[in-house]
Amino acid sequence: MNKEIDKQKKHNLEVIIDDIVIDKDLEKSRISDSVELGLKIGKGTIQISFIDQKKSDITYSELFACSKCGFSLPKIEPRLFSFNNPYGACPDCMGLGAINSVDPELVIPNKDLTIAEGAIIP
Repeated sequence: MNKEIDKQKKHNLEVIIDDIVIDKDLEKSRISDSVELGLKIGKGTIQISFIDQKKSDITYSELFACSKCGFSLPKIEPRLFSFNNPYGACPDCMGLGAINSVDPELVIPNKDLTIAEGAIIP
């Protein structure tokens, strides 16, 4: 099953690391070694396939990134979880938990009136 590989195109290669049957005699170190090797070969991502079951493949990443949409997080640090640190604060509310804003529709409900006629409602 040799396939020609075009050096001008990007290819996805899948490498089978281990074929594990889950039972009570399974050594945890075998799974750990297989996952570590897979992450090393996959440069931080690994895909788990279930052959006998009707589950879909699961992709894991240690790169803090989503393989589907590309969303990524910075390296996890304690300051990300501090409510009073601007680094971990929400960019919209700046860590305050609320956003104060004015709704123009509530201030001027009738745009046909002038200010003298009472267009602005306190």
